[in-house]
Amino acid sequence: MNRERIKLLLKIVVIAVVWLLLYLPNQTAIHSIVSQGNYSFTEKVERVTRQLLNLPISSNEQTTEMVGTTQPHFTTPRQLKQAVMSHKNFQYADRVARQFNQQLDLDVVNQLLVAKINKYYGDNASQVKDVGHHLAEGTDTRAGQLSDFHYLSEHTISGESFRSLFTLPQVETRISEYLYELSMVATDVHLKTWANSEILADYLFKILERNDFFNQENDWTSQYLAIKAAASDYLVDKSAYVRLVVVLTMDNQ
Repeated sequence: MNRERIKLLLKIVVIAVVWLLLYLPNQTAIHSIVSQGNYSFTEKVERVTRQLLNLPISSNEQTTEMVGTTQPHFTTPRQLKQAVMSHKNFQYADRVARQFNQQLDLDVVNQLLVAKINKYYGDNASQVKDVGHHLAEGTDTRAGQLSDFHYLSEHTISGESFRSLFTLPQVETRISEYLYELSMVATDVHLKTWANSEILADYLFKILERNDFFNQENDWTSQYLAIKAAASDYLVDKSAYVRLVVVLTMDNQ
C-alpha cells in the first residue's frame, strides 16, 4: 500500500472519529430533528449541522420570546396569540389535526364503542347501552368549545354547566359526562392509525375501563361520543403538537 493511500485512509478515520464524537452527545437532539415532519430535507441537514457544531439557530428562526406554553392543561377558556398561530410548528400541527378530523367517522366509532361497553358489562349491566343520537348536537358543541378554546372543565365558555347545551327534560339529573384530553407530537403514528375506527374505539374503551366511574356506575341507557383534534400551543417553540379532546355524554333515561 503506497504512502498516499495510507494518508487518505488516516484522514477518513480521523473524520469518522470526529463526527462520532460530535454525534454521541447530540444523539437525542438529532433524532428529534430528523423525526420532525414539518422540515424539509435541506432544513434538517442545516439544523443537524448547527447542532453538531454548536452554532446558534439561523436569524430568521430566532424569536425574542417563547410564544408557546409549557403547561399542557388549562381549566379556563383562552384564545391563542397570533404569534402562536403564525408559528411554523403550529401551522403544521393544524394541517395534521384537520386531516384527522376529516378522516374520523364518529358514527362508526360510536357504534363500536357501545358494542364494546355492552360486551364488557354483559349480564351485570342494569341497561343495555345505545347510541344516543339525541345527545349528538350538544356533545358536538361541547367538544368544539373545549377544543377551540383550549381548556377542559365542567363549564361552557360562558361559565354555565355543560348541561345547558342540552334541551332535555330533567337534564340536571339525567345527563353526565366524561372528559379526556391528550397532547401528542404531530408526527405520532397514532394520529394515522386512529383513522381506523376499530383501533380508535378500542383505545377509547381501554381509557374508560381504567376509570372508577366506569366500573362503579353503569346505569346510563344511552351515550354519545365526540372527538376533535386541534393544533396546540404546547411546546410549540420546539415542536408541533396536536391536542385531542374526547367528550362522552351519558343519559340515564
